[in-house]
Amino acid sequence: MKTIELDPDRVSSMYFDAVDLKKTLEENNLTHFNRVHGGTYNEDTIGDLIDNLLYGIKKIDGELQKKEIEL
Repeated sequence: MKTIELDPDRVSSMYFDAVDLKKTLEENNLTHFNRVHGGTYNEDTIGDLIDNLLYGIKKIDGELQKKEIEL
């Protein structure tokens, strides 16, 4: 397994970009469109995908915070 270094500022930037993207999609009523994966439509929507990204970024940030506390 390869270890990578994550820059907390970059993770923060990704999070706020995803928040802005979610708000933009919501404002334009675009979150309801179904996800297309491998050429097929799924039950998940664009809104679901953004929520998954935000969840993942929050988890990464939480792990980074733990590492900083341990130092």
